Amino acid sequence: MTTSTIRKSVAGVLLVGMAACFQAQAAGFALYEASTKGTVMGGAVIGRATDASTVYHNPANMTKLPGTHTMVGVTVIAPSGDVGYIDSGRRYSLRSQYFTPPHAYLTYQLDERWWLGAGIYSPFGLGTDYKSGWRGSYDNSGADIRTFSFNPNLAFLVTDDLSLAIGGQVMYLDLVMQKSNFLRMVPQLQHPQLGPLVTSSKLNLKGDSYGYGWNVALAYDITDDLTFGMVYRSRVKQHVGGTAKMKGNGPLGGGTFGLPDSSSASGDVTLPDSISAGLNYKATERLNLGAIATFTHWSTYERLDMKFSSGLGRNPNTGAPLISRSRTEKDWSNVWRLGFGADYVLSGPWSMQAGYVYDECPINTANGDFLLPAGNRNLFSLGVSYDESDWTVQLGYTYLLVKTSHFSAPDTGTPVKFQNADAHMVAFSVGKKF
Repeated sequence: MTTSTIRKSVAGVLLVGMAACFQAQAAGFALYEASTKGTVMGGAVIGRATDASTVYHNPANMTKLPGTHTMVGVTVIAPSGDVGYIDSGRRYSLRSQYFTPPHAYLTYQLDERWWLGAGIYSPFGLGTDYKSGWRGSYDNSGADIRTFSFNPNLAFLVTDDLSLAIGGQVMYLDLVMQKSNFLRMVPQLQHPQLGPLVTSSKLNLKGDSYGYGWNVALAYDITDDLTFGMVYRSRVKQHVGGTAKMKGNGPLGGGTFGLPDSSSASGDVTLPDSISAGLNYKATERLNLGAIATFTHWSTYERLDMKFSSGLGRNPNTGAPLISRSRTEKDWSNVWRLGFGADYVLSGPWSMQAGYVYDECPINTANGDFLLPAGNRNLFSLGVSYDESDWTVQLGYTYLLVKTSHFSAPDTGTPVKFQNADAHMVAFSVGKKF
C-alpha cells in the first residue's frame, strides 16, 4: 500500500477512540498469545528456552538452542460479552466472532557465541462487533484492529551463564471501524420540534500503518536449577492517517444531507513500552516452575487528537464543517501483569503445562467507551506437549474472565456496565529442529 493509504486507518481508530478489545487477551489492548507453551504457562518461560518461540519470550535464551529451530502456530480466540444499560435494564450482546493471531519463529546458531533469530506475531489487537440497532452504536458499532510484527534478533553468549540479545521490530497495523447513528450526537443537527435532523448516519474508517521499535534482553543462570530473564520492548509510534466515509439521511432533505462522501484524516498514536522479568526453577528432573511480571507504560496513551482535512458533514445554516477535529481524553494508567506456570514431564515424550495470569486494567473509567471493557482479568490455562526426536507438537486451552465494570456512556453520560465478558482460546504449535 502507498504511504497515503497507510495514513488512512488508524485515524479512524483514533477518532472512535482506539482501545482494545474483547479480542485482546491483556488489559489494555496488548496481545500475549505468541506461542502455545508460553501462553499456557502464563508467559512464565522468560528464564528458559523451551523452543523457537524464545525469540518472543526472551531472545537472549536463543544461546541455549543449538543448531536451527523452527516453529509455527496459531491461537483461535472466541470472545463474548454484554453491555448493560442501568436505566432500562436492557443488555446488548456482541456478535459471535473468531480471531486467529498466528506466530512463526526461526533461530539459527552462527558459531559458538552468536545466534540469529526472527519472529512474526501479533502484539496488539482489537475486535468488537455489536448487533444492529444497539443503543451505543453512535460510539462503536463494529471495530477490527490487527497488528503483525516482524522481529529479528541477535544474541551473544557472554559467558557460560550470561547471554544478551538485541532486536528490531517492524509493526504493521490494519483497521476497519464503523459507527452508526453517529451524527445524532452533533448539537448543530438537533431541532426543537423535529429532533435529530439526520436520523440515520454511518461512519466507516479503513486503512493501515507501519511503526518501528526495538528490544533488548538478558538471560542469566543463577544456579544450574534457577534461571533469570529480562526483556525490554520499546514504544512504537504509528504515524497514521485514513479515509473516513460517511452517509446520512433524515427529515431535512434526503440523500446525504450535504455530507461529503469522504475526508482524509491524520494523527499519531504511541503504543506503549514494557519491561518483563522472571524466574524459572527446575524443582525436579520432571518439574519446571516459572513466574513473570510485566510492567506496561500505558500512561503514554493520554489522548487521541485527530484532524479531518476537509471536515465531515456541513452545518445546514453556515455550510461550515460539522466535524473538523476529534480530541478524546484517555489518561490511562501504568499496570502490572503477573503470570505463573508449571511444566511437568509425564512419561515418554509427553508433558503437561498449566498457568495463571492476573492482568490489571489501565483504563480510566471516567473516559470509558464501548471499544474496551474496563476490568481486571484472570486467565486460567492447561496444555499438553508431545516431543519426539526433532519434533514438538503443542496444544493448549485458556479461559479468560473479565471483571464486571461500571462507567458512564460516552457523550450521553448514561450509566452502563460491561458484564459476562470472557473468552475461550485454543492454541496450537508445531516445531522442528535441525
